[in-house]
Amino acid sequence: MKRQTASIRGASPRRSLIRFLLPALVLFGSACASTTETGGQSFESAASRVFGIAFQHIRERYIETVSLKSVALSGMSGIGQIDKAIVVRSNAKGRVELVRNDQPVAAFKAPAKNDIDGWANLTTAVIQASRTYSPDMKKAKTEDIYKVVFDAALLRLDRYSRYATADQARENRASRSGFVGIGVRISQEEGVTKVGIVFPETPAERAGLKPADAILQVDGVAITGMKVREVVKRLRGPNGSQVRLTVKRKSAPKLLSVNVVRAHVIASTVFLKRDHGIAYIRLTRFNQRTSVELARAIRKARRAAGENFKGVILDLRDNPGGLLDQAVEVSDMFLTGGQIVSTEGRHPGSFQRYSAGAGDIAGGKPLVVLINGRSASSSEIVAAALQDLNRAVLVGSNSFGKGTVQSVFRLPNEGELVLTWSRFHAPSGYTLQNLGVLPTVCTVGLTGDSGSLAKEIRSGRHRTAEALLQWRRQRKPTHDRLSRLRRICPSDNGPAADGKTDRDLIFAKQLIGDQALYTQSLQLSHTAVAGR
Repeated sequence: MKRQTASIRGASPRRSLIRFLLPALVLFGSACASTTETGGQSFESAASRVFGIAFQHIRERYIETVSLKSVALSGMSGIGQIDKAIVVRSNAKGRVELVRNDQPVAAFKAPAKNDIDGWANLTTAVIQASRTYSPDMKKAKTEDIYKVVFDAALLRLDRYSRYATADQARENRASRSGFVGIGVRISQEEGVTKVGIVFPETPAERAGLKPADAILQVDGVAITGMKVREVVKRLRGPNGSQVRLTVKRKSAPKLLSVNVVRAHVIASTVFLKRDHGIAYIRLTRFNQRTSVELARAIRKARRAAGENFKGVILDLRDNPGGLLDQAVEVSDMFLTGGQIVSTEGRHPGSFQRYSAGAGDIAGGKPLVVLINGRSASSSEIVAAALQDLNRAVLVGSNSFGKGTVQSVFRLPNEGELVLTWSRFHAPSGYTLQNLGVLPTVCTVGLTGDSGSLAKEIRSGRHRTAEALLQWRRQRKPTHDRLSRLRRICPSDNGPAADGKTDRDLIFAKQLIGDQALYTQSLQLSHTAVAGR
């Protein structure tokens, strides 16, 4: 596969030297705040560095050109979330004022509009001054201050740019790249911690833990009533270390003592069910191992079915997305050529083209993809690519419409700055942002059974056939046009059903079992591409 390196994951950008000198200020009082933080590093130097690096990323990497002055002033206004009596405002004389209880208490000379270091240092100075005059600010933890400032600053950008605190960032990194632990998903019922999922090929599975096991003690410490976050901390630890669990299992008359050796774990995102030669695969999100797990699941299904292997149903409903490179890998798995997705933004590095190589893991067998209103981001990249390149029939409802790529930047405080830095386009060129992917076969509002839907397709009267051609003409659609197009097959945000009541799944199985119907459905999207 020929492709560029994806940029959605953590980056190691060039970091400019941050000056730690605070801008000149005038204080309307004589109080003095402490400036020493834990570890011996002053608040001024630590905060100036955090804000400086963050502002540099915003200035250089954000998808649109923005004024650092506006971003920084918005950020400073966030301290009002900690003390509602505080207001930060700029005046016509080029100064920034700190006001508390309607009284100016400090004034600062504003730097040039896009002076990265100047606005980082000014933001730090305003925070430090507010700690002098506000008991609430003085008591506030540094990480809480970072959060309110960054939340307010990024609010001006877009809904996907955000800040993750140091604790949140650690969880995010674990979700993307794994963590050292035992390999279970836990839940709590009336204070009792229970195993929900035991991920395959993990320490928990090797140790014999099972779903529904109740964990009563971790290394001899009772955890009943303990918060989930604290339980998770106790289950995680150094790679290769051992943790002893006291477990209650319904089928066992006595409590069990289970020793588990911790290891690096990446949570499973791929779940396979085999059904009479059909591989039904649900993808819950796209993390670092999704493509590897998916390839393994399809090979397993093909081996088990042998000559009776009929095809694949890829269920992307409720999948919020994840890593861009994994969306590319998953798409490429079923394609033998063609462009998978393109991205473009403001930074030169944001212009990328990702193309498929040779080889189809399903051997050309029918492929049906299920989508709904919660299928977003990477899910939409996969769905659009497989539809545009005439490899799959999409069934369900309009997807979410999240067509932007975010880059993740690690800050000196171990928090993360997540910035939108490019938009992606389907192979046929249409934008996915706010538009989403239109299924080949729309099941929203369907009153009859799958037989009536099949009859519509065979007669050439299915309601989304004409709409697909309009869809692919949208590179920069207006808001009104977006709204009109999305009404064709409105997003179904209900939970993905299963079993006999799951109309999407029932029809997907019908498609794979009826080659003529599958071919005719596939032709709906192919005609729309050819017609553009």
